[in-house]
Amino acid sequence: MCEESASCGVVDHDDQHRYRVKIKVLGASGLPDMSDDKWLGGCCDAYARIVFNGEIIETAVIDNCREPVWDCARVFERIPQREVWFEVEVWDKRRGVVADVLIGQSEKQSARLDLVFQLKGADIRVPIRNAYGECNPTVTL
Repeated sequence: MCEESASCGVVDHDDQHRYRVKIKVLGASGLPDMSDDKWLGGCCDAYARIVFNGEIIETAVIDNCREPVWDCARVFERIPQREVWFEVEVWDKRRGVVADVLIGQSEKQSARLDLVFQLKGADIRVPIRNAYGECNPTVTL
């Protein structure tokens, strides 16, 4: 689960070039209406799952919102490699025994930490493809 944090995504390194990476999931925009029962006023109960070098970050669920703001962060200490990869998925939370529904996911992204370090924590907007191949939703890290 994510921890709340006021600072943006940051990359820092020590003298052995091991990197400290803070991934901050800010929010998403352009999510579709996922409600089966639209007359009940439901919309989208969204959460994001980020896979960073094989480790999973999962946000809280934001109920009835197509523009969720998660604003949560996780810190990864002492990352030894310069190149990392991540994937972003956005899910609609279902209640009861029904499985959650995948709204969309990004392509696998890679980044060189030494180059990101020079940017001092710039926001990254990741396009999300849904089941129909559309790229409307985005997640900001």
